[in-house]
Amino acid sequence: MKPTFVRLEQKDIVFLSELLNDPAVIASLHNEVMDYAAWLDAYLTHWKNDADEAHFIMLSEKTPVGWLKLNGLEGSDRDAAWISMLVVSKENQRRGFGHRAVAFSEAFAKERGFRRLCVHTTCDNLAAIALYLSCGCKITEYASCTTGDGKHRIGYTFTKDI
Repeated sequence: MKPTFVRLEQKDIVFLSELLNDPAVIASLHNEVMDYAAWLDAYLTHWKNDADEAHFIMLSEKTPVGWLKLNGLEGSDRDAAWISMLVVSKENQRRGFGHRAVAFSEAFAKERGFRRLCVHTTCDNLAAIALYLSCGCKITEYASCTTGDGKHRIGYTFTKDI
């Protein structure tokens, strides 16, 4: 099933809050629980008018199934755009939505003149590693990083020429 990607709107924050507060998502992204009000505040004060980022809700037959956040979109250097966040709901994983989100990201970045698509993930996020490798991304860096929970972990940087 081919998803559609629509720009994140305020009405989508309920879905986003539920998606990102799923214990499995929190564990894989090393994030902390944030209530609806905190996600709404992030949208209203940071994301809504940030030209450097683009947020998308992934829909399958009008039902939200995931969130895609791209950044690095501003500035004169059109070398690399970044997948900043890619999350698919637990019940929709392993159905091709991640692959389609990466392909959408490549097309979106290429249309804007970028030459590469990059993404970071931690070495314990095996599903993300498998996804990015299967999409043709190459590991270009392996180093210590700080995750959303403030802890230091080993992370990978993946890069793909587009």
